[in-house]
Amino acid sequence: MMEENRKDHQSGPGRTKNFEALLHYWFIQYNPLYFFSALCMLGGMFLLSRGLTEMDWHGGQLFLTGVVQTYEIILIAGAALLFRTQGQRRPAVILGLMEAFFLFDGTFRTEMIASLGSHGLVWAGAWMAMTALKLWAMVWAFRLKISASAFFLPLLAAFGIALFPQALERANIDKSWVHLLAIWYGVGLVMCAKFLKPRVGCTIMLDAWGRKVLRRSSMAAWGMWAGFYLFHLLIWSAMFHIPFTAAQAAPFILLLFLLKGEIWAWSAGAAIIALSATFPGFVTPAAIIVGIFYVLKGGQDKRRRLYVGAVVSITIGVWTLGWTGGALPELNLWLNGTAIVVLLAMAWGLRLPSAIPAALFIMVAGAEAFMPTGRLQWGSFVMVMGFTSLLAGIAKHENMKTRK
Repeated sequence: MMEENRKDHQSGPGRTKNFEALLHYWFIQYNPLYFFSALCMLGGMFLLSRGLTEMDWHGGQLFLTGVVQTYEIILIAGAALLFRTQGQRRPAVILGLMEAFFLFDGTFRTEMIASLGSHGLVWAGAWMAMTALKLWAMVWAFRLKISASAFFLPLLAAFGIALFPQALERANIDKSWVHLLAIWYGVGLVMCAKFLKPRVGCTIMLDAWGRKVLRRSSMAAWGMWAGFYLFHLLIWSAMFHIPFTAAQAAPFILLLFLLKGEIWAWSAGAAIIALSATFPGFVTPAAIIVGIFYVLKGGQDKRRRLYVGAVVSITIGVWTLGWTGGALPELNLWLNGTAIVVLLAMAWGLRLPSAIPAALFIMVAGAEAFMPTGRLQWGSFVMVMGFTSLLAGIAKHENMKTRK
């Protein structure tokens, strides 16, 4: 097996310098029948599905769904046979990538299941159970050793593909809300993958070429799954006549947090909150999500200034809670006061001078609401300042001790 891998490394696509040659090597030179099988499956499913739609025969559509599941099981079984008992790793990997292609419903069975009314949710549950089983079977077939995030993130994305069409089919639910939530859900999973760093390894010894194939195959699978999720979003928009708004672009701007450089994070956060204002109900969750990723990126990249953005974003999120359009909510004394105190504490305890302008901005913006009235408010505010000063002092000395 090791000798075969070395031979593959010497004469295989390791020396190929372009993507077209790699496709030719995998799908034409060595295994044209696998690629032809997938094309026939997709073409046949398209023709049969259209014909059954014209006949309005839902039972036939469910039968086709079962056919696809059977085809996927054969793909996994074939990959396991070739990889685990025959030592034929190259064709096994091709079958595995074909299964990764079909795993995220490339034939759009979940949309059909959603049209079955009350029974659709039951069939969607069955499809999700099969997806979890197939994903586990893929791990077993290729003797993979993966982190929990590498298993659950694609599974959660597949569940979204199954459940969001069910919600969109319900007449009493705002479809624009559901579609926007589906976008945030998908982009959120991508961001989680960035920060959780899913790991995919193998329980058997691989040489350099084998590790390279594993890495490339994993990247190809992640890319296909992300692409299919995006394609489903486009299909839902067309199927349910959901108009495009600037708020639907906002979640994708979150991907700028993946880029290196602090400027991208600041630009992305401001743009997301501004664009979300075109869909008022989503300003609160958008701002809070931005705040969470400011914290994550600030911790990962060791850029503590981003914690200031987290405080401001979460403050905006809480401030706009329940806002559905029209005039903005009145500024809240306790919310603004808490944000200012936290920012000043960060400026002192964490040595973040950038927190002071943010605190002053909030103070000026809410000057009228910020001024306490009466002894009760003034007394409460002064006591909060006392507690905060104490905690900030402790934090500062602890920080100095850590630096030493």
